[in-house]
Amino acid sequence: MRFVVLCLISLLMPQLLRAQSLFNTFEPGSYVLVNNPTQRVQGNLKLRGCTELLVKNPGGYSATLGLADVQSFRLGQQQFIKAGGFPVEQGLDGDTIDQAFVEQVDSGRVVLMRLHFITAGPTLVGTSGLPMGSSKSYVLYLLRRAGEDTITPLPASSKRFREALLPYLTARPDLAKLVADKLITTENLPKLIHALNAGAPTQ
Repeated sequence: MRFVVLCLISLLMPQLLRAQSLFNTFEPGSYVLVNNPTQRVQGNLKLRGCTELLVKNPGGYSATLGLADVQSFRLGQQQFIKAGGFPVEQGLDGDTIDQAFVEQVDSGRVVLMRLHFITAGPTLVGTSGLPMGSSKSYVLYLLRRAGEDTITPLPASSKRFREALLPYLTARPDLAKLVADKLITTENLPKLIHALNAGAPTQ
């Protein structure tokens, strides 16, 4: 990769502040190791970037676990899995994410995931004459059909967002019409995918 990103796993408002707290402090959670997939281990967890999980277990055990170590984990009500092999454009110059921890927002016929990342910007000089770093925060939604590996990122552009989303809704013309009528944005996307997976109508 040609970039360095600091990934923050977060929910949209009003959950954003709590998600940032989970990133900055150790919180109760649980994780499943790649080499022991049948056992869920309890502990206090904290994310560091989008590729590392810091763990403190009872008894004083602490460790830094990476993508090769962790299969999945939970922080509060949030479920995290691994995803990769998808391109990103906004703020990342068209690079590809090899693998990262992402939040699993919904699952079923279609898996909806969310990656929240921060890109480092150019160094600016403040009014005091001292250098100040600048950064931009982005949220990227990802879709994957159950049982498939291909991940589709949903571009920020409204037209391209709709074009990427519509192929996942061929079995639900009612939901596809909402997208075609420009009634679906990133804010109500989780409700749309939940309606698809639950076989329910959407409001």
